[in-house]
Amino acid sequence: MQDRIDEIKALGAQPLGISVGADYQAEDLMETKLDYELLLDPTSNFKKEILRVPRLRLWDLASPTAAKRYFKFAGKARQGKIVGHYSEAPAVAIIDVDGVLRYIYRGETLGDYPPIDQVIAELQKIQAELS
Repeated sequence: MQDRIDEIKALGAQPLGISVGADYQAEDLMETKLDYELLLDPTSNFKKEILRVPRLRLWDLASPTAAKRYFKFAGKARQGKIVGHYSEAPAVAIIDVDGVLRYIYRGETLGDYPPIDQVIAELQKIQAELS
């Protein structure tokens, strides 16, 4: 997402991350890697209650896809220290200014994010609907 942040903002979207990590990790990411804010949700209430992202099951974590994604990003996204719960699935949501959930992608394994082109296509569709 970071690589296409200008394109996302040009569509009228304001990216915002919600991290289940520690405050020092969010601060480090905002200072060194991200051009958008991160909010902290150490109890994962937003993901569980609002986005309804289920926890990963043991066999989800043991899949070859999960292992590949974990080792690809190990030490990068969380600055090398695991915090929160190991079974946190990722999610990407588009919420409009009225608080309406317009799009949700619920990851099925570690590091399972939608292709950025898919997210941008959803933003374009929403922008067209609102025009």
